[in-house]
Amino acid sequence: MSLVSERQVKWRDGVVLLILLFLATGLRWDFLAASNFRVDSDEAIVGLMAQDISQGATVPVFYYGQHYMGSLEAMLVSALYSLAGFHPAWIKVVPLVFSLLFILVVYFIGVQLAGRLAGIVSATLCAIGPGTLLVWSTKARGGFIEIVFFAALAVLLTIYWLRDERPDWTRLGIIAVILGFGWWTNNQIVYVYLPIAFAVFWKLWHQNESYHEKAKTLGWSFLGCTILAILGGLPFWLYNLQNQFASFAQLFRGGEVQYGSHIRGFIENSLPILLGAKQYWHTEELFSGSLFLLFIIFLITIVFLWYGIRKGTVARDAVLMLVGVFASTALIFVSSPYGDLSQAPRYLLPLYLVFFPLFGAAVSQSYHLSRGLGVSFFAVILGLHLSSAYLHGRAIPGEPFIFREQRVARDHAPLIQRLSELGISHVYTNYWVGYRLAYETQQRVTFTVFGQPSQVRIPSYERQDRWDIPFVLAPLQASILERALAMYHYSFIREEVGGYILLYDLSPKAPLQLRKIKAEELAKVSTNTKGKELSPLNALDGDIKTRWGSGEPQRPGMEFRIVFQEPKHIKAFRYFLGDWDHDYARQFVIKGISQSGTTMTLFSRADFETVCYYRECQVSPHHDFHWPFSYEQERVYVKEYEEPLVEIIIKQIGAHPVLDWSIAELELYVDENGER
Repeated sequence: MSLVSERQVKWRDGVVLLILLFLATGLRWDFLAASNFRVDSDEAIVGLMAQDISQGATVPVFYYGQHYMGSLEAMLVSALYSLAGFHPAWIKVVPLVFSLLFILVVYFIGVQLAGRLAGIVSATLCAIGPGTLLVWSTKARGGFIEIVFFAALAVLLTIYWLRDERPDWTRLGIIAVILGFGWWTNNQIVYVYLPIAFAVFWKLWHQNESYHEKAKTLGWSFLGCTILAILGGLPFWLYNLQNQFASFAQLFRGGEVQYGSHIRGFIENSLPILLGAKQYWHTEELFSGSLFLLFIIFLITIVFLWYGIRKGTVARDAVLMLVGVFASTALIFVSSPYGDLSQAPRYLLPLYLVFFPLFGAAVSQSYHLSRGLGVSFFAVILGLHLSSAYLHGRAIPGEPFIFREQRVARDHAPLIQRLSELGISHVYTNYWVGYRLAYETQQRVTFTVFGQPSQVRIPSYERQDRWDIPFVLAPLQASILERALAMYHYSFIREEVGGYILLYDLSPKAPLQLRKIKAEELAKVSTNTKGKELSPLNALDGDIKTRWGSGEPQRPGMEFRIVFQEPKHIKAFRYFLGDWDHDYARQFVIKGISQSGTTMTLFSRADFETVCYYRECQVSPHHDFHWPFSYEQERVYVKEYEEPLVEIIIKQIGAHPVLDWSIAELELYVDENGER
């Protein structure tokens, strides 16, 4: 080929790539516009980090709350804020740019695999990707799409390095730095470590004849690459040296690995979701036969790769490199606790650097054999991608769940406006609402985590010592919390705002003149449990250091009975656990018996669940033990009823196979004058 035609080929490929980049940007922008450019709270963490950096705060080493994802994305977003000013949508720009750079790298991998046509097809499949790729191409989640780019770049440079007649030590050093930098950015780059290391070992081993030279070359190469990789990921290593290697404590979290279910999930869910035969978080097929179609695509790809390798038109070493990345990724994923996330395979995004070039190479081989066959095969893969993105509407994931199938609102503008009008700058709310709210208001509104997930990313937001903080709740949450606040004798104002319930102006109702019942006012205290050593009177002696214990594991039907000398109209109670917090009643109700023999429910199963939800949600996740009655700021007020009681029964309806039921202290309250 002449120099002129070579330039013409490169120019034509450049034009095609430019068109593909515009097309890729358009598809991703379409998804963003359809979602109104909204972010979720995990993305908002990156935005909050960027806000802090742009306002002069020390650059954090890691994503807030996770010591294994670096702050590269936040640093780049903060630079964008500094240049263009704050807008919530800017957070999408950084991952979008990296997703476009990834397309270019995929093109060059495809070229090295099987030539220009393979490169163009690979880049096209990446630009017009499956729905999962389109979504994650614009998610600022701490480096997910960025690490796909860095992993692909390291693989591409390794393929170039393998093609060099003699080892290019400069290029090998650059690869090591990229691998180290990637390790700090997002540890998923570990997927390419083993294939690259094996490829380097294989070439260096066969470049030298004597064992002495082999060992010497390998030793110095290993030492040099290790030093450069550490320098590339220096922020990671400096932080861990100063913090007892906290990253590894999080990375290698405990938990039994279910290898069988992980492998099954990887095959049945993860691969189909990544390649478009299923949608994200879905287990059903995209359409009838989509899994079978994906199987056929895999089968044809394998056949044509084998055909190309036999003919010498597909680079065997490059194919082996990509197959090694696939095997390494699959092995690490199914062997880790993250293998449970087969229906949300964000930890498998680096597999795209494997699939697109291999598909591209297979399409190019089929095209050279038969143009009709090649075009048809390419159209089928591309059709599956587009179907996964648009067949059932745009494949945009729904908002995260807050509580019982109720989701985060799509638009926070009404809520933000109302909070501003009321002068509210801090609320109790769900993780998925709160960090997004803080980001969208540039931290004018912060929050204390309420409910699940209970993870605290920014501890400075937490205000557990306040009882008057407003609540922003999903409607079903609000129905529970309103009931709980009434039981704790609080008044409040309730408003529906933008799909949420806002409870504010919390204040204790006018205090009732309550009096604690004294021990001498009791006629009898008894239980029906086996325990004999600990008297039930210990629960009513005014001493938190003593207790009554059941003497046997908790079971339904256990009773703690109190008979009064004179009828009493019980208004409230307190339950103290003292030093026996693990022996809390797993679930109980309180019944009252009147003089006429009528049985009334003072505290029901629903009341128990309401109190537990309210108190457990408020207890800081930094505490080891979450139980409502171990924090006795408020009495629990019981239901109104007509006749005074001669007896009350605390009845266990829960169970525990080992632990007893204990009461350190029980306080019962009546009106000051003993009447209703």
